[in-house]
Amino acid sequence: MNNVGTVAGWILIALSAVAIVLNLLVIVIVARSLKREGSFNVLILNLAVFDLLLAIVGVSLRGPAMVVTNFFQRNLFVEGLCKVTALLIPGLSYAASLTVAMITVNRAAAIISPHNYRSKMTFRMSIGMVVFVWVTCIAFIGITSCLSAFSDLVDLRLMTKR
Repeated sequence: MNNVGTVAGWILIALSAVAIVLNLLVIVIVARSLKREGSFNVLILNLAVFDLLLAIVGVSLRGPAMVVTNFFQRNLFVEGLCKVTALLIPGLSYAASLTVAMITVNRAAAIISPHNYRSKMTFRMSIGMVVFVWVTCIAFIGITSCLSAFSDLVDLRLMTKR
């Protein structure tokens, strides 16, 4: 049994548990004050949702896989897990980064023109920004999965020609 892989797996499980609990806490707190605080909280809520998804997909799935693989000395479900995470992690990371950029724009608008901030950055504008982030995230993941499937198909055809 590979002790380093097992320890790393348990560390990933612990980190993902902390990330999941803290992001759920942020989601609950921000959701309670969503209408009162306005557009900024919509973006923070969106960032917490993407971080939660990254913690679930990126970290919490790999930890148990590492522990199980090291315990049984076989790759039981690692290949399929790698394909799924390879598709989801870049898209979710892209969306989280895009959300951080939108938070930056929101804060810049509050600093540059504090008197016009409420009229420019409305709740509806923030919802539109969130919808844009989700659509681009889904498109990114869809395009990546199509390219991956096409690459697998090309590899399969090249293998059958030999």
